[in-house]
Amino acid sequence: MEPPSQGWTPPSDPTPPSSPAASPPPSSAYASPYVHPALQPHPPFGGPHVPPAPSRPPFNGLSIASLVLGIVCCLAPVGLVLGIVALVQVRKKGERGRGMAVSGTIVSLVMTVLLGIVIGTGGAGDFWDGMKGGFRDARENAARSRSTMDLRMGDCFDARGDGELAGEAVDVTVLDCSKPHDGEVFATLRIPRDGDFPGDPDVQSEADERCFGMMDDYAQDTWLTDTLPVYYYVPTRQSWRQGDRAVVCVFGRDPGQPKLTKSLRLDDSNLDDHQLTYLRSENAVWNILEEQPLDEFEDAEGEYRAWAERCSALMSGQASLLRRHEGWPAAAAGPVKDRAAQLDAAKRHWDRAADAQDWATFSTQQGLAVQALREPTEVAVRGALGLSTTPPDPYGDSDDESSGESSGDSAPDSSV
Repeated sequence: MEPPSQGWTPPSDPTPPSSPAASPPPSSAYASPYVHPALQPHPPFGGPHVPPAPSRPPFNGLSIASLVLGIVCCLAPVGLVLGIVALVQVRKKGERGRGMAVSGTIVSLVMTVLLGIVIGTGGAGDFWDGMKGGFRDARENAARSRSTMDLRMGDCFDARGDGELAGEAVDVTVLDCSKPHDGEVFATLRIPRDGDFPGDPDVQSEADERCFGMMDDYAQDTWLTDTLPVYYYVPTRQSWRQGDRAVVCVFGRDPGQPKLTKSLRLDDSNLDDHQLTYLRSENAVWNILEEQPLDEFEDAEGEYRAWAERCSALMSGQASLLRRHEGWPAAAAGPVKDRAAQLDAAKRHWDRAADAQDWATFSTQQGLAVQALREPTEVAVRGALGLSTTPPDPYGDSDDESSGESSGDSAPDSSV
């Protein structure tokens, strides 16, 4: 029988005993017994006990109300009372909000004093009137705001921002035409197309042609409009998908120029028979003069002669129309007779231009025909009929008119 080994031999299996209360091995003078880590003593589960943090005192609600009401001038006295009560409650109950209560009390006190001064000096009525006026202006501005798609013929309006009409626009502010304004609608129309958006160039081209064709119907006194730019609001790709087909034609103003100050509308609705007869005659004369062919004379002699023949016929017809019209006012009868004679003289020069064989002869007769229509005579007729007597500058030249496209949910073109 073998003697027992010296000391204590650890078990081959490191698994700790199932019971933490196992008997210790016999003592030995040569080695300390091995104790498995799992059997080492541990502190109590969960660590040391930590008492809960004390809760924060509540915030005093009256201190908040005091500051808010102190800012509202008419309720400042209430804010002052609430501020004092809040200070008392904060001190007694230990609540938070002392700083806000102090601020509310001070603000309320200042506003209360100011309110007393206003009432004592009679300024309260003025203040209230000012507030009512501000509310009224706000309501009126909201009522005057209108989508560009909903503008109607005869509307005068201001564009948003700096008053620039060119570019995209969604809405404008409609004004009385007797007040300064940026633009005036002289025609509205619809593009008779369905399907996909035809593209900006097609839409703008149609708007340009149709708007310029309707100018004289609205403003028959072209002396008032010849130097004004024409804009038009047309559909954009986005608004087209929403069913927008509206084109709004607008008389506007160049950037930096003064606003328009009155309506430009002069048509059957506000002109008498004498004024209409004369203006229609003059418009017909100047419109046909703008039909001059664009090609060089040598490349389009036939077109130039045909144009001269049309001018001759129109001058003759307008002279007869002025003579046949009955009841001219006494002050206008003499100048109208002189104007008819000038139209006859212009006709004779156009007849010679129609027979010209070279550009020099044609251009000479063309110039004499235009010179025959004397501006002083036109001014005299206009003055006698109560029309504008200030010719556009340059006289009769509308080539400088700018047209544009503003888009928005409709767009004027100088690209409304």
